[in-house]
Amino acid sequence: MNKETTNVEAELDLISIIARDPNVIFKHELILTEDLFTDAFTIAAYKFINSQYRQGDFIIVPSLFSKNEEDQEALKNALDRSAPEGAYSSLVETLSDLLVLRRLVRLSSNLVY
Repeated sequence: MNKETTNVEAELDLISIIARDPNVIFKHELILTEDLFTDAFTIAAYKFINSQYRQGDFIIVPSLFSKNEEDQEALKNALDRSAPEGAYSSLVETLSDLLVLRRLVRLSSNLVY
């Protein structure tokens, strides 16, 4: 993927918001999907947080995320980001727009001229 169709900083900010407020995932299930994420770490973090919440575990424990200490540290860093909850809508809009752009790029690369 190229830089024009991704925004890892926005992905990390969104991870920090959903980690602080589990209701975000439940309220916005149709919009908030793993397709919004492009980075392997943010995809794994989203899946982990979503899974924890769906099991009723509302405390995110990095050691349960991965046995790898670097991955645990990366999750701690993502959780420590200070993205304001008010930025949620604009982050989702940005990531949704990038998802559409990625799909359009993929479609256009399959066109035969």
